[in-house]
This record gives sequence, structure tokens and C-alpha cells, in this order.
Amino acid sequence: MTFSQRGTFIDPASFNPPILPAPNATFSSARVMLEKVLYIGDRKNGTFAQAITRTGHAVGVSLWLTDPPSPSHLCLHVSGLKVTDLMDEPQVACLGKDIAIIRVVYNFYVRPIESAHTMGMSDCDFLVYRAHTVPPSLDVLPNPKPHMFHPNEIGFYPCGDGEEFFMAALRSKFVHLQYDLHIFSSKTNAWTTRPALLELPWPGYKDDYLVHENDMVITLEGGLLGWVDLWRGILLCSVHDTDPVVRYIRFPKPMDGNMCQYLHAPARAVRDVTFSNGFIKLIEMEASFATARSSNGPLNRAAMLDSGWKVGATESYTLDGWTTVTWNRELASDHWRQDCTAFVMARSILPQLRHKHNPSESSALEDLKMAGPLWSMHGGDVVYLMAKAKSMDNHAWAIAFNVRKSTLDGVTSFPEERHVVFSLPYQPFALSKFLNMASAASICWIEEREDYKNDPDSTMILVDGLDPCVTVNQLKAIFAMYGELYYLKILEDEKYYGLVKFVNRSCAEQAISALNGAKIGGQSVLVSWRPSNLLQQLCGSSPSPTIRRAAFRCDDEAIITFLPHVSHHRR
Repeated sequence: MTFSQRGTFIDPASFNPPILPAPNATFSSARVMLEKVLYIGDRKNGTFAQAITRTGHAVGVSLWLTDPPSPSHLCLHVSGLKVTDLMDEPQVACLGKDIAIIRVVYNFYVRPIESAHTMGMSDCDFLVYRAHTVPPSLDVLPNPKPHMFHPNEIGFYPCGDGEEFFMAALRSKFVHLQYDLHIFSSKTNAWTTRPALLELPWPGYKDDYLVHENDMVITLEGGLLGWVDLWRGILLCSVHDTDPVVRYIRFPKPMDGNMCQYLHAPARAVRDVTFSNGFIKLIEMEASFATARSSNGPLNRAAMLDSGWKVGATESYTLDGWTTVTWNRELASDHWRQDCTAFVMARSILPQLRHKHNPSESSALEDLKMAGPLWSMHGGDVVYLMAKAKSMDNHAWAIAFNVRKSTLDGVTSFPEERHVVFSLPYQPFALSKFLNMASAASICWIEEREDYKNDPDSTMILVDGLDPCVTVNQLKAIFAMYGELYYLKILEDEKYYGLVKFVNRSCAEQAISALNGAKIGGQSVLVSWRPSNLLQQLCGSSPSPTIRRAAFRCDDEAIITFLPHVSHHRR
């Protein structure tokens, strides 16, 4: 399949899906953080499902998982479509347990013409991907014409045993407190529209139209969905009611340091909201700064302005950290309760990032850029913060932080070439079971065999230019997707190499075809057949009989073996 990238709004990096470390396979259910924008490519695995769109083209979707807080993603495979046939990047519209609703928007000359009065309208397909069926399935949902819903205004509510569901979008009619609730039912496979009336948002409210810009939709309980404007508040409405009523809940005012961004910048970069255990939970983060002349502790943006700071001033302010505040509120309550305040110190994060960063670029970490917070998927006190050393870096970090204990719970790095991390396009995705991403092979690992040197080299391949952060277990999980593995090691000699031996040659051929030139970790790798004299190439044409230790990286420990003249020992 060849894509032309002329005249498209799709990021070129969307055509280069990253290679992700495989998730821990020891659990029976999982929650991952899923990217809302799909990648586009021919990558398939055991989660692949296919359908025929209303345009008559075959499309497929595969799910690529990794452990949170690093983001997992969906990959869209298209046949017969050019990239210029798509008006926008395919996106996740909403998520339920094991179910993802995907929106694909077509350009005018590709969209199906189904009636005369819709000829001038934009058009899209909504695809429902079910990960829990065997095998996973993909179906095309009826189009909501004449309406065109953005993913930020579509909510998902499960019904029954989870097989059936509702999708809903709430829109103002721009008439006194009147709304339309557009609902899709998977049981009837049809869209319906119900008029809804907004209760007075607060006593004395006199305006005809409530200003509300959707950032997301959250699922609550009792059929309730919440349309969230992260600066202003939540519109609550039930998909179960025949005569629905809309209720409004205002958010607390922003923190002082974020008032300069209030209503002018996206709130998604500093606020997040979720519903857990009967409570709506709101969290906000503001940056704190320090100056050499300040003796009163860190300053937020408001305090900096009060102190006379101006853009372009010569006074030097350095990032000191981030303050987070959480609020919660029961559905039946009429007020918010401030829960806890925590401070994330920059100096506590930087050492962990330097450990995973290129030492020659460590100075860039002093200007660390942070976005977040994102509530974790488990309903506790852990949030995720996303960080980059520079905005255009091709990798980012996900930092798990416990807001109640003010402790770091871990740092992971992940490839991020689309440079969207600061808009936080990630959403929790719950799975009822672990999904085996292998196509025709088991993920089970075969222990290293000492007699590998006596085996023919016809199934051994070389991974050249490996990222130093990639571990044996991560590399193992990636290559196991293409077939049964016989042997694997990582060699270090000024740069990193991987040796991977398959049981079957055909599996090795598939791995070379799929992964040559792909990014593993933060670097592109060259994957080719292993030359029989690889050790001589690594060690020189006339290797000395001197035996030196070489450490092969593993998740928890270094595996020690002996090779001639491999120059480094690294744990």
C-alpha cells in the first residue's frame, strides 16, 4: 500500500507506528493508557480485525499494548484508500471495557453519496472494535447524518453484560436552556434524538445560553454521562431517561498560577477529571519557579507577575517543581471538597530521567517541559505526568506520582515522534483479559541453550543500532510476535547489538521484513541476517585469546557470559 502525503492533515509520523515493549502477561485483566489518535500502517498481529466501510474499502485495526503509563496504540490498516482520501487522522471517539469506537473522516470526493440533501456534508464512519471476542471483531456503525460529531463530544455507556452499549452526544440548540441528546444503541443499531432541558446552572442564572466547550466525556453511574469543560464544569445527562434533564456542576476556580491561562489556553494541559467509587475527582497542576534573589520559596506564575516579572526580563527564574491539588464531590452533593495538595520537586525527577537520557544532552533536562496530570486507571491516588526535555524530541517520559504520599512511583520512557504529548491525547482503556499479540507464535520464552554455537546460522538475525535503554525482555517480547524464539542476547561494544535466533527461518524472514528500519526504543534499527563471523566483526579480524566479561541487559539483573574482546562491562 502506498500513501501520498500531499494535501493531507495527517502527521507524517502517524505512518511510522512505534515498536512497543510487550506488556506483562501474568495478569488476567488489564488497564492501559491508549493514544486517541491511531497510527496508519500495514502492521498486523493477533488482535487484527477487518471490516468493509461504507466507501466499499476494506479496513483493519490491530491493538498494540504496553504497560502503563507508557501509551499503547491502535493501528489502522487500509486497502485501496490513499492518505489524501482521509480528511483527518483516524481517532478514538470513545472507549468502554474491551470496546473502542473509532472515527474515520473522509474527504468530499470519497464519501458515499446516500441522499441528495447530504451531498455537501462531511462524512465519516464509526467503527466498533471489540477486543474480547475470539477473534477480535470490527464492525461499521450506522452514520449519524446529518450530524457530524467530534470525538470530544461522544460518550460511551455500557449496558447489560457489556456486550451492548450506548453512544451519546449532547448539543445545545442555542435556544433557552434547550439541548438535544443524540443516542446510538447497539441493541437497535440506530441513532435517536431526544430533547433535553437544562436545569438552572445556579441560582439567579438568567442567560439563555450556557458557554461550554467539551474537552472530554466521562462515564459515571446510573446511565449518567458527563460532558466536561475542564475550565468551567460538567453537564450531566442520563442515556436511560425518556425525557432527559441536564444538570450542571461548576468546577472550582483555577489555581492562582493558572489564572493567566484560564479560558485562553487548553485546560487539558493542567487539569483532569474522572469518576471513581461514587466521587467525581478533579486534579489540577501548576508550575512553581525559583529565583536567585528569592528567599521566600518557590513562586507560581501569579506570584512572579506580582513580583514585577515581565516577559524578556533579565531576572532568571528556574523551574522548581509542580504543585498538584485534588478535589472530590459526590454526585448528590452541592459542593466540592478539597482533598490533598502535593508538591513534585524537579530535583527529585531529574536524576531518574538522566539515568535514561543521553548523557551528552542531560543539560537539556534543566528546562524540562511537563504536561499533566492524568488520573491513572485504577481509581487510586496515582496520576501520570508526561515530560520532554525539548518539545521536538522524539521520545518522552511518563512519570507515575502518588498525590497523597507525594512520592514517585516510577518513570518510563516511550517513543513520541508526533509531538502531541503536551495535548495529552491519552485515555484509559480497560481490558477483561490479556491479549496475545503474537500472530502465529507463542510468547513463551525458551531458556538460552548452551549449544547454540553448534546450530546452523540460517535462523539467526542481527539487530544493529539498538537503543541502550532496551532490555532483553523487551527485545524478546517484540521478536516473539513473529515466531518461536530459540535464543536471544544483547551485545555491547561501543554500540548495542541484538542477536535473535528463531526456530523457523520463515519467522526470521517475517521479522526482518517487518522490523528493519523500525524504531525500537528511541532509535531506528537495522535488522538483517547475522553474518557467520559476527564475533570477529565485533572483536576485530584477529581476536586475541583474552577473555573479557560482557553484560547482557535484563530487566532485573545482568546476565554474565564470556566473549573475546567485547570491551565493556555494564550493569
